[in-house]
Amino acid sequence: MKIKTEFDSSLRGLRYTDDQQPMETDDYRAIESRSILALIFGIFSFFTIFSWWFAFIPLASLIVGWLALQKIFTTQKEITGFKLAVTGMTLAIVLGIVGMSWNYWSYHNLTPAGYQLVEFSDLAADPKTGKIPDEILALNGKYVFVPGFMSSLTPDMTGITEFPLVRTLQRSKFGSATPNPTEMVMVKMVNGQKLNYCVDEVKVGGILHVQKDYDYNNLPYQLDATIFRSKGF
Repeated sequence: MKIKTEFDSSLRGLRYTDDQQPMETDDYRAIESRSILALIFGIFSFFTIFSWWFAFIPLASLIVGWLALQKIFTTQKEITGFKLAVTGMTLAIVLGIVGMSWNYWSYHNLTPAGYQLVEFSDLAADPKTGKIPDEILALNGKYVFVPGFMSSLTPDMTGITEFPLVRTLQRSKFGSATPNPTEMVMVKMVNGQKLNYCVDEVKVGGILHVQKDYDYNNLPYQLDATIFRSKGF
């Protein structure tokens, strides 16, 4: 025989008010996979400090993170990962800017003392007249430092003492034609240094010789080089 107590009666009479309703827990929400990917790309954005080529990493983080946020905003009840995406995108921006700034600074400031940095855009002749810029003519016999890519006069990959320095990597292939003579600088190592062929960008320093009158068989730029730098040097 069940004995009713005053406590049991008070429980039956208990009613919840609106602010006393039990709290409901949120349903499980899956993490948007692109949020995780954006975070990973954001973390690895520090690689931009080593080379311009790694600039695609922070860019990928921003693209993937933006796509993830769009998905999260449209399906908030099913998908989460907002903080992961934002963190990854923030890292991409910060580390990307730091890395690219360092590359810019080192590229323009690590020129040897006494040498002037000259790029192929500076060497380009006037497209209408074909004349070499006066600023370059004034550098005849001066020490310059030129970045570019190695081409070769022979199939030899080692023991190179003379080679054309070209503007782009596409022009560095053996036997490739160059449409404009001012897109090449004939380099001769005058200190006896023998080089190995390198596919990465190189920087060559030496005395520049400029020929005002030139043609395809007589290049306008010759460089008696004493400095050669490549990746890893």
